[in-house]
Amino acid sequence: MCTFLSTSFRSGTIINAKKRGEDTSGAQIVNTFRDARKIGLQIAPRKDAYLSAITTAFAAKSDARVFCAEDEDVTARFDPGLILDFPLTTIEVGGWTLSARSCLTVCSGQAQSKVWTRVVGNSNFSHRSLSESDVRELHRISKSYAETANDMIVQLYESDFSSAQSLDVSLEKSGWIDVFAVDCAGSEISSAIRDSYSELSWSVETKSIANSELAKTLRRITAVSMPENGQDATSTPEFTLKESSEFVPFHARNGSESVFVATADDCHAYISGLVDAGSDSTAEEKENETDTPKSVGATAELAMQIGAAY
Repeated sequence: MCTFLSTSFRSGTIINAKKRGEDTSGAQIVNTFRDARKIGLQIAPRKDAYLSAITTAFAAKSDARVFCAEDEDVTARFDPGLILDFPLTTIEVGGWTLSARSCLTVCSGQAQSKVWTRVVGNSNFSHRSLSESDVRELHRISKSYAETANDMIVQLYESDFSSAQSLDVSLEKSGWIDVFAVDCAGSEISSAIRDSYSELSWSVETKSIANSELAKTLRRITAVSMPENGQDATSTPEFTLKESSEFVPFHARNGSESVFVATADDCHAYISGLVDAGSDSTAEEKENETDTPKSVGATAELAMQIGAAY
């Protein structure tokens, strides 16, 4: 028996910076670490402008309330490019309370900038486990907010990039990545994920999962969050991938095992799957815990590995 406890959604936008009017086949603007720092210093004091733009745009298509702690500022770190972390925000909508955070990677050298937004929906807020319809609704809200936040940050980043570099810069969105994970608990699903983690690999020959509980649960989650080109729409117990997809077993630093499905549709990549929250975990036992869902760590590491390739 599988119990859904929480969801973690990350959406990444990959950006090319071009001088406005330049042929898109031309070389990308190359930034040194000093250039990246100048851009960061331009953005950091404008926290309110960025958050206001996100909130206003999201309110236009949702009745959500979005707010953050006033004492939180934009923070900066090099890892290896400059990463700007925007304040943690809280989203209240339709009886749900979700947490969200965006970050902007101002890459130097030939790497591309990225905007990432993470949205977490936790059963702690409702004091119950999540149904499949809950998971679908949390995915919808998370995706809508993340897309809105990324779009607003790119728009303002274009202006601040131009100002800091004294150039008329156009930011071209060259790709999108969605990573969706659901924390699940239960002895059968936990053992199924661990077993499949040891059996699966990136090999193109691996195209199915025979374990009935894991297959059934993966099919439900990927049906929520992925395009049809990722999996066969079958009623058989075995979960089967199409040629455009791969299983991605993943072991996170927090010790959790997970199984994701990855597929791509033009310039948009989708990664969706299950994270083992523990065979003995239940929504009731986790009510008063303050630890973040294990899926947060898994999606963070996946996003970091994917982002490093661009």
